[in-house]
Amino acid sequence: MQSDQWKFHDIISLNNSHDWGVPGLRYAQIPILKEIKTSEFVESLLQLKFDHQTTIGFALKERYKFDGNNEKLLEELDWLKSVRDLLLDEVDQRKGKPSGHSIQVLIDLDLNEAIQKLEATAHRLQQSQNNSC
Repeated sequence: MQSDQWKFHDIISLNNSHDWGVPGLRYAQIPILKEIKTSEFVESLLQLKFDHQTTIGFALKERYKFDGNNEKLLEELDWLKSVRDLLLDEVDQRKGKPSGHSIQVLIDLDLNEAIQKLEATAHRLQQSQNNSC
């Protein structure tokens, strides 16, 4: 994520077009992000330039774009919410500064949508379970 944001995107999303020299290195349907400490992820994200942060945000949004894929990634919902909470804390600390605004944009455009997609999948699966009982 630190050195190549597009490589990160391609590795975690279904829209991957490169093999990056490591055939089969794809985690689009494996809930690996939950294994990353949220504080470390946010710290690394905040060290990036804004345009690189937006690439990471886009990668997260793309990761959860497809409902069928999300069934395999539901375990990451709490992780995503924790990342968002930590970023909201940063927004509060940087209130009135451009960096605070840019973090809020990342939350609004990418993280919230990713969370909503996973929540919708969870809700659909819960409804399906309730209907089958």
